This record gives sequence, C-alpha cells and structure tokens, in this order.
Amino acid sequence: KNFQALVGRGAKAEVDGETVLVGNRRLFAEYHHDTGMYEEKLAELEQQGKTAMLAGTAHTLYGIIAVADTVRENSREALQTLRDAGIRQIAMLSGDNNRVARAVAEKLGLDAYFGELLPEKKVDTVRALARQYGKVAMVGDGVNDAP
Repeated sequence: KNFQALVGRGAKAEVDGETVLVGNRRLFAEYHHDTGMYEEKLAELEQQGKTAMLAGTAHTLYGIIAVADTVRENSREALQTLRDAGIRQIAMLSGDNNRVARAVAEKLGLDAYFGELLPEKKVDTVRALARQYGKVAMVGDGVNDAP
C-alpha cells in the first residue's frame, strides 16, 4: 500500500509494514545504502543498454533488477527517412542513465544523446537545442517526456 512513483528515482511502497524500494542509485542514497558492492554489475548491465535498478527495503539492499527496452524494428528506417528529408541532427533525450542512453544512441546511429534527464530538464534541453539549431521537433512516447 501507499505506492509512490518517485520521478527520476524509482518507486516505493509499504508491504507488511516495511518500506520496499525499487529504483536507481539516487533513491538508495536517500536511505543511506552503500551500493558499492553492486557498482561493477550495475555498470556491466548499463553498458549492455539495460536499465539496472536496485531492489530492497529502507534498511536492506537485496539486489538488482535489469530491464531493457527493445528498439523498434522500424526505428533505423524512420531515422533514415528523416535524414533523407533533410534533417541534419537527430538527438535522443532520455531519463535513462548515460550508459543506457549511449548504447541506444549508438545502436540507432544518432548524432547526440542526453541521458539522466528529468522531464523539466528535457524541456530545458529542447530549448537549448532550439537556440543552437533554430527549428527543433520533439517526439515523446511516455509520461516522462514533458512536465
């Protein structure tokens, strides 16, 4: 009960009177957990393009859960269509950590990527890109793509 989505950090809920956490390093740092013993495995999973989340309670860190978004089959074709239409720069703005964002950007052949962005920071980044390039278009696929 008492489920809370914690923007940019993860989620927490109460289970049998205990606070259960699933999220990133920032969330567990708030609860004074030392994630050092998991850093090597977290980095390895993130290098593979997976989002690695820690799982535990307010008092104990139990392990890692890793998930991966699959890149849609037609993504590269859609990006090529944009390039053929004269789009010169294609960038990705992501709430995922930088390692995951880099892995996806490399897989898609993007010109730039920006990781670890909260929705408000995505707006700031789009504005900065508009100042740099003039015209900017933005496409989002989730609730975290804008405030």
